[in-house]
Amino acid sequence: MKYIFQIVIATLFLLFFTFCTWYEGSEILDNPWEWKYSTHFSQMLNDQVVDANDISDLDYFVYAAKFKPLFPSLMIITALYISILLGSMLFKRSTKKIALFLSGLGVLLLLLSSYTHLMYQFII
Repeated sequence: MKYIFQIVIATLFLLFFTFCTWYEGSEILDNPWEWKYSTHFSQMLNDQVVDANDISDLDYFVYAAKFKPLFPSLMIITALYISILLGSMLFKRSTKKIALFLSGLGVLLLLLSSYTHLMYQFII
């Protein structure tokens, strides 16, 4: 029961942080000089971003992560908290399985950090 309550509260926080990130990232619509550098998803869908209507919602998150990283960071921390809670809920009987789950999560985060380092060069 205590896990369910924590997951519900963390999910509400995740939704709130997602909305705040999306709102802060919508500032890209007012900065057309930044469209070339921060609208990679829109450029994959449409060859070129000409109008503010061409910008994908995913690019809002890219823009917010580049220029206002507080809420995107809180989103990541909350998602990690939820995944750790779910893992501890699933494997609460076996400490070896919990250790394996956390090790796998750590390896995944390590691989993602190297990927984001490569993507950082692509974004800037």
